[in-house]
Amino acid sequence: MNHPGDAPHSAPKHEKVESFSAAELRKNTQHATPPQPESYYDAEDDPHYTGIIRLGSAASQYNFDTSAPISREKPLERTFSGGQASVVSERHIHNEDATFVDMVSRSAGVFDGVGADSSSNLASEAARSIFREQLASIPATLSPRNIRDYLREIAQKASDEVTAKAGSASTTGVAAIFREDEQGNEYIAWISAGDSRLYLFDTAGDREHTLTPLTLDHAWYLELAYPNNPIAQMNYQRTVAEMESRKDLNDHIIINSLGRKYDADRVTTGALMLSGGEKFMLFSDGVTDNLRDSEIAKLLQQATEEDIDNQQTADRIVERARQVSIGEKSDAFGTDGISGRAKVDDISAVVITG
Repeated sequence: MNHPGDAPHSAPKHEKVESFSAAELRKNTQHATPPQPESYYDAEDDPHYTGIIRLGSAASQYNFDTSAPISREKPLERTFSGGQASVVSERHIHNEDATFVDMVSRSAGVFDGVGADSSSNLASEAARSIFREQLASIPATLSPRNIRDYLREIAQKASDEVTAKAGSASTTGVAAIFREDEQGNEYIAWISAGDSRLYLFDTAGDREHTLTPLTLDHAWYLELAYPNNPIAQMNYQRTVAEMESRKDLNDHIIINSLGRKYDADRVTTGALMLSGGEKFMLFSDGVTDNLRDSEIAKLLQQATEEDIDNQQTADRIVERARQVSIGEKSDAFGTDGISGRAKVDDISAVVITG
């Protein structure tokens, strides 16, 4: 994990932006959108996705707009299931990643410690402790719009705890929780800081086997490339996610993390209504730096076809990323050479269904 810090020059000033429909966003950025998978759902043909709205002053903050009416049949009764896996880098004495899956609160999180000293693991552990404890206090029934305040308050508490427990070290973080709105519609809500990511993988329907990132990295290379344009940043992030060589990924300096350099205006929150067949993955950058999104999607497709559980799926993803990180050769994805993306790091994955 690269250290957050002062950027080469001051970051562009963020301004409030208007909300757009998902169809408009995709149309306006079509030239920058990788061909597979699609960047955004169309609101008119996907009833559990109603667009994107960005609130506040941070252009890198975006939220799924769940205030519009949602016309769909209520899905079958759900059972929360989760699996988590993590391996420590050979360069680290301690695993600087921390994960959790809480079956009672139906929540999960991944945190990746940042810093050159030995307290990075304390940072990720402190954030995990606060998030796991505080997410359990969120009411079982709550609108997606109102849950944002809970998530932001938890992130601030976690950031304060990281500063108290880990000093100058900090941690990235992504956490997600399943809840119901007042009409009984189920949704997943999330919050992220840094470059730990949340993904959606559809296992059924028209978008079967489609992998979609739900979080935008708080990374300097995105700010430099597309200032004040989170949609273009997301498209560029997805382009980078398919690059073969690590040399193309050298500019991943994060510009937000939990701890002393926490920027509440940059934190990303979101919510997505569920319709059935969704699987969600939370990754530290040890996964996403070593594996292309298409490789992750293939692993998830194989897991679905073999009907293996979330724990086995998390294990497979982490093991494949570990193999790439140490330069092991493999032809599993049509290549017989050492991946140019290889990066030695702690590697963590959480796989959940609601």
